Amino acid sequence: MSTLCIQQTDRRRHWKSRHLKIWRQWLLGCLCASVILPATAAQPQPEQGSWLDQLPAPDTRVQHDFPRLEQQQASQLLELLAQRDFAGLNQAYLQLDKAAVLHPGQDLKAMDAFELWRQAAASYTEEDFDLWIKSAPENHTPRLAKAWYLFGKAVNQRQFSLDEMAQSLAQAMVINQQLLAAKPDSSASLILQLQLHDYLGQREEEATLAQQIIHSFNGSAALADAVLRSASPLQGGSYQQMLELAQALVGSQTKPQDWQWLYGVVLEQAATSELKAKRSDHARHLLELSLQYGSRWQTRYELARLAYFFDRDKAAAAVYVEQALALASAQPEPHLIQSRLEFSRGNYQSALKHLQWARNLMAAGLTDNWQQWAAEKLSDRAEKLKQHETPAALAEALQMVQLAAEFNPNDTSLLMAASSLSEQLGK
Repeated sequence: MSTLCIQQTDRRRHWKSRHLKIWRQWLLGCLCASVILPATAAQPQPEQGSWLDQLPAPDTRVQHDFPRLEQQQASQLLELLAQRDFAGLNQAYLQLDKAAVLHPGQDLKAMDAFELWRQAAASYTEEDFDLWIKSAPENHTPRLAKAWYLFGKAVNQRQFSLDEMAQSLAQAMVINQQLLAAKPDSSASLILQLQLHDYLGQREEEATLAQQIIHSFNGSAALADAVLRSASPLQGGSYQQMLELAQALVGSQTKPQDWQWLYGVVLEQAATSELKAKRSDHARHLLELSLQYGSRWQTRYELARLAYFFDRDKAAAAVYVEQALALASAQPEPHLIQSRLEFSRGNYQSALKHLQWARNLMAAGLTDNWQQWAAEKLSDRAEKLKQHETPAALAEALQMVQLAAEFNPNDTSLLMAASSLSEQLGK
C-alpha cells in the first residue's frame, strides 16, 4: 500500500495544467534535477499468469510480525517535542537505535519513530525541528526528523498551495540528500528517499535506488519492506517482480523462515488492490493466505476493513482490528475503524479517543467523512430528544450536540445549537 499515491480528480487536472511549468522550474532550481507532478498511478489490474502458484509453502517455524512502535512510545515522542525536551528526544532515539542493532527487525520500530513526524506534521512547526537541530547540531537524528516532517507537511499542503508544497518537498529532498551523503546506510533516510522519488513520480530514480539497496542489503527489515513495495504495480512494477524480489531477499538470509513475511507483503498488496476494485472474495483469499506467512498488522487491518465495509460484519471487524492494534498500536488506520466500532456500541468517549489519535496522524481530510457522519447521527438523536421538551430530554440532547461538536469541531453550527440548548435549560 502506497499511502502517498494521490487520487486523480477534476480539480487536480485543472491546476495541473495551469501550474506544471511553474512547479517544474521551482524544483529544478532547488533540486537541480527534473521532476514531475506527483504521479497518479493507474489502478492495477489482476495480473495474468501464475505468480500465486510460485509462492513457496509457508514454513511452520513462522516468524510473526516484528515489533512496531507502540502508541505509548509514539505519544511520548510527540509530547517530548511539544515540550521541546530535546535531550529526552535524543535519548529516546538512541535507545531505539541500540535496540535495532541488537535485535533483527527492531529497525521497523525505529523507522516508525521517524515516520511519526510525517504523520503528525500538522501538529508541529518547522521552528520546533530547527530548535531541536540547534540543540544538537552534530546529531543526525533531528535533521532526519525534520526531513520526514517536511515530507508530511508537503502531503498536507497539496490541496491548499502548490508553491508551498513544492518548497517543502525541495527542503526535504535537500536535507535528506545531505544526510545520505554523510550516512549512506541510514535505513530511515533511504526509505524517505524512496518515498520522495515515488511521490514525485521519479520512477527511474526510485528503481535505481532500490537496486542499490538490494545490492548492498544490510538485513534491515524496514528497508526490505520498503524496497518490496517500490516494485508494486502502483509504482510501475508487478506482483511477479515483487515475488521474485521477495524470493531473492528471503534466500539471502541465514534464517529464511524469519523472512517469509515478505511473501505476505506481496499478498497484502495484491489484496489491497482487489479491495479497491470491489473484488472482496479474492481479496479475502489473498489476505488469509498472507497470514500463513506471518501475522502482520497491515494484513489484520485489511481484514478488518473487509469485514466492516464489505461484509458488514462488525464482530469479525472487531476481532481483526484488535489484533492489528495489538501488533502496531501506534498506527492510525486501525484506530479509525475502532472509532467506528466504539461509536456503534454507544461508547462515544472511547470512539472520540480513537478518532483523535487517527486524526492527528493521518493526512488532512482522511477522517472527514467519518467525523461528519458521526456528528450528523448525534445531531439527529438530539433533535428527536428535543421533541419531548422535558428537562431530562433537553439535557440529554445537549450532551448529544456537545458530543457532535467534538466529533466534528469544524462545524460551527453545532456550537450554536449547543448554546441554544443551554439557554433553554437555563430558563
